[in-house]
Amino acid sequence: MDASVVFPTGICGPNDFANGPVSSFLIDYIEEKMPMGIEGYFNAVDVRDLADGCIACTEKGRKGEGYIMGNELVSMREMFDLVSKISGCKNVKTILPIGIAKLLGKCCDLAGKITGKPGRMTSFAVYNMARNNNFSYEKAEKELGYKVRPFARTMQEEIGWMYNEGMISLKDGARVNWSAKEV
Repeated sequence: MDASVVFPTGICGPNDFANGPVSSFLIDYIEEKMPMGIEGYFNAVDVRDLADGCIACTEKGRKGEGYIMGNELVSMREMFDLVSKISGCKNVKTILPIGIAKLLGKCCDLAGKITGKPGRMTSFAVYNMARNNNFSYEKAEKELGYKVRPFARTMQEEIGWMYNEGMISLKDGARVNWSAKEV
């Protein structure tokens, strides 16, 4: 088959009207519905960079090859700090170790089965934070010309878009109009 494959990491960015995982996280965190976090890392690509990468793959991708399209590895501590700085929301101070998060994830899974309402901290969510998320997009960069914008800029633009859509409210000191260099 004459095909090449794109492997995106998590996907984020403005215009997420479906409230995907990153947007849902941002809403809960900015509205201060998240009293604590868990250790871990993630890698999320801006949907606009992914779209450009997919187009480049159709034009330049080699037959039978796969291309990872991601961004930088970000710790949850870095994410909390960044989102608090941009939105003005209260920063989470307590970060649970993965072992405790795994136990709580199992409890939330059980509670979800009982109530019929899945929780945010599922075993699968904990697994995703604990696994190796350090993906390299170097091959896509070299072969396709794949480029990524800074993750801080994506978060700034996604939070600004969410605010403009009325999905979140911002706190005093919010900096959604900062340039990515200032974040």
